[in-house]
Amino acid sequence: MTASNHVLAGAVIAVGVNNPVLALPLAFLSHFVLDAIPHFGVHKGDPIARNKHGLFRFVLTIDVLYALTLAIALPLLLRDFVAYWVVAGAMLLAWLPDGLWTLSFYYEVRHGRVLPKRGRLQQFHAQIQKESVPGLAVEVVCAMALIIVVALVMS
Repeated sequence: MTASNHVLAGAVIAVGVNNPVLALPLAFLSHFVLDAIPHFGVHKGDPIARNKHGLFRFVLTIDVLYALTLAIALPLLLRDFVAYWVVAGAMLLAWLPDGLWTLSFYYEVRHGRVLPKRGRLQQFHAQIQKESVPGLAVEVVCAMALIIVVALVMS
């Protein structure tokens, strides 16, 4: 899933659970649940080709900007319902496994080759990915559903 869907899911979990002891680990686990759902991706088997693909870079740029906007705005907007730090923490933890991919992405772009060694978490993460270009539609539907839940909480 895109980073924006992961951070939205983290916010929904923080508000829905409203208990940091449960919300924070659930937010982290939600990452893998979302990534097991077919979602956007190009050249899954070839990270170097993926990193150079125009559609991937376009979606990545828009997604990063949107995710950062959400990460700043949602903890503030939801602070009347859940502590700011719980929402921010859940959003961060829901995105965190992709932080490892971020490091790999920069290594691959800089060196033109795949990072030589991946940890067990990153190997598991790669195995559960279900990516394809039509998965962008799934991303949009997921984002709309998560935004509706957040809006309902705020109303």
